[in-house]
Order: sequence, then C-alpha cells, then structure tokens
Amino acid sequence: MLTTAQTQAEIPSWIPQVVEDLDSSWVKEINPPSGIAAFPRVPNRDVRIWADDIATSYIARGRQGGHDFVKRFLPLWLATEGTHFELPNEPECNSNTGLANIREFTIGAIEEAVSAGIKLVIFNFSEGSPHDNNTGSDLPIVWKWQQVRPAAVLAAQAGFPMGRHCYYRPGVEGPTGRYHALGRLKRDLDVLSVPGLLSLVNEFGVDGGIASGPGGQGWRTLSSEGIYRSEIIEAEKFGRTISGLQSIMYFLWGAKSPWESFDIYESFARSLVGPLRGLDATPPVPPAFSPIFGELDLIRPIDVALGADSVSQWFGENISYYATLGFPGGHPGIDYRCPIGTRVKATHDGTLIWGDEGAKGYGLYAMVQGQYITTLYGHLSSILRPWKQQVKQGDEIALSGNSGNSTGPHLHFEVMIAGGSNPACKNRIDPKPFRTK
Repeated sequence: MLTTAQTQAEIPSWIPQVVEDLDSSWVKEINPPSGIAAFPRVPNRDVRIWADDIATSYIARGRQGGHDFVKRFLPLWLATEGTHFELPNEPECNSNTGLANIREFTIGAIEEAVSAGIKLVIFNFSEGSPHDNNTGSDLPIVWKWQQVRPAAVLAAQAGFPMGRHCYYRPGVEGPTGRYHALGRLKRDLDVLSVPGLLSLVNEFGVDGGIASGPGGQGWRTLSSEGIYRSEIIEAEKFGRTISGLQSIMYFLWGAKSPWESFDIYESFARSLVGPLRGLDATPPVPPAFSPIFGELDLIRPIDVALGADSVSQWFGENISYYATLGFPGGHPGIDYRCPIGTRVKATHDGTLIWGDEGAKGYGLYAMVQGQYITTLYGHLSSILRPWKQQVKQGDEIALSGNSGNSTGPHLHFEVMIAGGSNPACKNRIDPKPFRTK
C-alpha cells in the first residue's frame, strides 16, 4: 500500500496498528523520540529531524556543505529507528544560485552518506516547485530539473529515493492534479528520466494555500470526511501508475497545534483500511499528459564531437571580462572551435532572422526563434537562407566566421528560453543540458 502516515514527535499508539493494517511499507516520523521504536514491523522508516533554521547555510556551501550536514546530523539520525533520513525540507530550487547549490549540496551529502553506510531522502521540494516563472510554459520547469539531474542520477545509483511534497486545494485541483499534486510528480519524473530513481511523496493532502489560496487550512476546514476518503482512494489508484513511487504520506496523523485542520484522527484513519485494502491490485491506466517538450531535443549547431578539443569557452566562464560587456554571470553561451566556412545548422525548428553588429559584439549573427526557445549563432561569415524563412532542425543556415568581437575563428552559440530567469547573463541559459543529439 502506498498510503501511509506522517507523524510528529509523540506517536499515538493507534497509528502503528493502522499502518500495519494497511500493509504500508513506509512511514514518516518527524522529530521522533530517541530510542523508541514505534514502527518495528514497517520495513522503511523515513525520519526528518527539524533543521530549518540552519539548513540554508549548509546548502549555500555546496558540496562541502552536504558532507558537513550529514556529519552533523548522523548521531541524531542513528539515535532513531529510521532506515532513511531526509535532507533539508523544501530547499530553494528556482533561482540559478539555488539550483546550483542544491545540486552540489546533494551530491556531497550522498557521498558522505554512502561512506557512513546510511540512506538519504534527497530534494524534498515543495509542491509546485520548481515552478514555471509565471510563464505558463513547461520549459523553465524542464530546464530547472536538468540543472539538478546529476544529483538525482547519483541518488538512483546509491538507491536513495527522492522526496516530494504534493498538496492540492479543493475546487482548484484534485489529488491527481497536474500543477501541484500527483500529476505534477508524474510529469516531473518523466522530465528527469533517471533510470532506477525511486520517489516518496513525503507530504500529501489538502492545503488551502495552493494557487494563492488561504494557507494553513487542511481538509477538515475545506472538505469532509466522505470526500477526503474518496480522494485518498483516488490518489492511491493513481499513485500506483507512477513508476518508482514508494509511498504517499499524509500530513498529518495525530496532528497537534497548529495543524488540527489537517489531522487524520483515529476513527477516520481506521475507516480507510477496508476501502484501500479492497482495491484491485492491477493499477489503472493513468491519464495522458501532453507537455510540449519537442524543442528541447536540440542538435549541435556544427558537426563536432563535444569535448575539450572542440569547445574553447564554456557557459559562465571568464566572469570578470564578461562583466565589462554587461554579462556579470560570465560567458553567455558556448564557443565551438571551427575553421571559417564551417556549415552551421539550426538546432531546432523556428523562424530565421539575423543581424550584423559590425566589428563589435556578435558581428554577423543569426537567430532561430521557436515557440519556446530562441537560439543565437554569432561571429558568422555569411547567411545561407532568406530573412524570416521557416527552418527545420538540421537545416544549414549560415557559415561560421571570425566577425565582430572575436579573437579567432569560432562559432558562438546561445540558448534563450521562454521564462528563463538568469538576469546575470541577460536570461541566456547554459546550452549544455539541452543538447541530446
């Protein structure tokens, strides 16, 4: 059974029995009493020790911060009955700095945990995050996940699950909702596409704060026992269609102040056992989501293998120099070494436009404008196609050169994404995660 309890501090005696009746393989304990085994017959016990007041400072130190965080909390974790231990709760994951920090912090924490012989639960992102920068486009979300994907790959290799919070608000969306709840988790796991990655929904339920609603209101304020029970059953059915999902942990069993409106109390918890145990073991077919990710499948702009011999400058390098050109985040693209006259290809479908900055800047340059992605090709020697012609991925559009502010023959390549938020590089983003061919 995916459906299970999330508990806090002192655990009422009835909760372990109901979890066993559900035959749940996971349970979550927040700040459990040291040395007390409340769930000895549940094989997987996710423990979170509260660290919200210090977590940010550890994350900001990146990889070393991850090592140090695990070292600090290891004695506290080992004093509990936990089998898995959560990294910081709801870390910032929407800014460029936040994404880089959480990626490196998580990698360091995994390295330290493997050395110590313990298992972690990584990320623990809040519902709806990473968000879309209020664009209505999936692409900023996809780009953000790609920035932290290396940590997810390492976690999968170590057998560590990813934690995720999934809440919903009645009248806005339900338990399988695409924007915050289980539908969003399913979509994000498809985007991450990490073989073997396990996931836990380690907080779930009704929350009035979703979609700018009134926060701090749970199901007992916004719903009813009958409706919530049916939604819990619906969530269980849908959760079984999500590959790698291990649990759906409801916030909060035996809740105390200030979470009374979220409380799953004893009689209600016991009323879930029969309907959930009676579900067909065969998972239903999930609803189809159709996010548009086609433009992310870029090709390289020239025929060259990626490596030190083919790239003379990576994204974000030489910060001090590019700050003088208005890019305090460093080099805003990737520079490919190539002789003058190398054929340049459109990396995706779109409309071709161009310009010429003469002896400064990009010199002669081309841009391919798609629905969500725009790419720029700088320091060219000539353009091969008419203005505003529709081009397809792979079409030859220009010849490389040495025009503009260039120290030698090369192709400068940039990616801009709808809603991409990187003001330090004038909203250019690192092209490297998008090149898949």
